[in-house]
Amino acid sequence: MLDADFVGNPTMREEMTTLVESMKGSEEKVAYVLAAFESVEHEDASEDAPVAGVGEKKAETGNAEDSANDEGENHMRRLTATLPHTQAELLQHLRKGLVRPVHQEKCAIAHRTTNYERWSQASTPYLVKYEYMYEPYVLLDKRIMPWYDEHFVGYGNDKTSFTYELAAAGFEFNVAPYSFIFHLEHGIPPWRDYSSYFWVHFGI
Repeated sequence: MLDADFVGNPTMREEMTTLVESMKGSEEKVAYVLAAFESVEHEDASEDAPVAGVGEKKAETGNAEDSANDEGENHMRRLTATLPHTQAELLQHLRKGLVRPVHQEKCAIAHRTTNYERWSQASTPYLVKYEYMYEPYVLLDKRIMPWYDEHFVGYGNDKTSFTYELAAAGFEFNVAPYSFIFHLEHGIPPWRDYSSYFWVHFGI
């Protein structure tokens, strides 16, 4: 269960498939936690790092929709061109201060339970104990997972609520080694302005 603005490392599918297969026969109610990271912005870093084929002038053909699609694809290529592909590369970026655990500055409590220090050295999955406000990105068996609450509007708290429900239902949180996901920075979308609606609606 990921937000649309995250991508996994290239071998995540194979790694997670192998992990889930190896865990068959153990506890069924398992939420496999994926370590999540984000870029650290530097003043001297360029958002328009050169990527082969990007920025080259094209013939002015096609309609506006095609042009928008091309622009979107090029933007995604720029974002993903320098992402680390392996855990070893990621840890190098981490030591250089180029990346950090996701939301470390904005809301550290949301992901600190994952224990990134332990993840960086882990070769096998490890259990973590749920704590309030934890909201990891997880892989679940959709046949037994609880329904996602659609009452939330705007931005925030939906995943926190879902994780709370997982814990209440008796799911274990098992952090996967090696695999990771990466947030693609996209700025602040206009719809995030509606985030305060949640607090007003519920009188919090």
